[in-house]
Amino acid sequence: MAQHQDKRGQKNIIFSGEDIREPLFGGILTVLLFALVYSPYLLSVTMFGIIALIFLEPGPKLRPGLGGLINAWHAIQRRPALLASATFFLVVLAGGLYSSEVGYWLERLRIKVPLLALPFALAVLPPLTRRQLGFLLSVWVLLLGVTSVGVGINYAMNFSHIQQLIKQGQSVPVPANHVRYSLMMATGVFAAIWLFKNRFILRWSIEPYITASIGGFLFLFMHLLAVRSGLVVFYLSLAVMAIRLAWLRRNWWLAFMPIVMMTVVPLVMYLTLPSFQAKVGYVLWDWKMYISGQGAGYSDSGRMLSLHAGWNIWMEHVWFGVGSGDLKEAVRLEYLRQLGETVKPIMPHNQWLSIAAGSGLTGLAITLIGFFTPLIYKRQYRNSLLLAIHLVFFLSFLVENTLENAEGVGLYTAFLCILLSYTSNLTPGELELENSGLAP
Repeated sequence: MAQHQDKRGQKNIIFSGEDIREPLFGGILTVLLFALVYSPYLLSVTMFGIIALIFLEPGPKLRPGLGGLINAWHAIQRRPALLASATFFLVVLAGGLYSSEVGYWLERLRIKVPLLALPFALAVLPPLTRRQLGFLLSVWVLLLGVTSVGVGINYAMNFSHIQQLIKQGQSVPVPANHVRYSLMMATGVFAAIWLFKNRFILRWSIEPYITASIGGFLFLFMHLLAVRSGLVVFYLSLAVMAIRLAWLRRNWWLAFMPIVMMTVVPLVMYLTLPSFQAKVGYVLWDWKMYISGQGAGYSDSGRMLSLHAGWNIWMEHVWFGVGSGDLKEAVRLEYLRQLGETVKPIMPHNQWLSIAAGSGLTGLAITLIGFFTPLIYKRQYRNSLLLAIHLVFFLSFLVENTLENAEGVGLYTAFLCILLSYTSNLTPGELELENSGLAP
């Protein structure tokens, strides 16, 4: 790992001091991680802060300038993978051409602005080094660990009340949206696995084991939260990564580890965690209500009805969808046609289906290409962490409307920003070392 040195040849902990934008970028990203958990407002501020760095000239001093805009335009053409995330914004933008509900269309555009703007900032900002990436991931893992301890204490202090909430289909109280928080936990576990191989911060020999312990705690705590979509996404992502590792090492026993874990761990959690027991009981009851046709107002049944509505809308407008601005009204009318006014309509609980219903097969194809381009471009899928995080988000898109609120866009954009800033500047040889697990 290349390391910065000062004029006296001493190792600098994280930053080189050669470009003022480097510590500013790292500092804003650190604040962004805290904002993901605790403050949607601060989340927006930090994203605009990253974009504002475009207007700073490179160098050790703070010098505003407009040259960054021109440089960003030229740089993005040399690194097209960075711009791929903008497809989510551009598809919604194009959908406005045949949408009549301008207000809802503008709301969708506003939420997705970071997906368009941040790639230009990444194109000209100093790329994250391996040590800087390790620092940010360590902050993330520690932040989630400390926050989860607080959530656990609150759960213990209000055990009876929270158990009753879970039995009614609600969730353990967490600082953020419970589904987004569960996805955060999944990213935290994969970050801990990646960090386990390295000593990034204090360089103590025990440091990887501290990280692994926190990662193990996050893994177990996900089961206490018992958020179904988060657990399904994590286990499926883990299974794919295990199969990949088994292929690379030609050891197929590794592929069976997730299967064993998916069988044994949930059983142990069911026998030991009251919250997990309550959630399983609610799921079975909810499914029974859905089968009997009485579950329209319940959690899982409502999700199934939303998917059915989204599918019907897509099938009626296969190629270009109903229009990204008109999707909400189309869902309302579909609910009214199928169920009358007895059930409150909810948007399809599937990001890909929402895109298909709003923008058709054309929009779905464009966004899928945009989503996978960062992995395929220069074979960056060889970076195990980038691949694992992409799996988490891809699978979350199958069970949630992840990119239809500011928190979801912030979480996706933040990790895309951090990981692509690091991987897009690796050489093919360095990526191959990452792929083999031999990177220093």
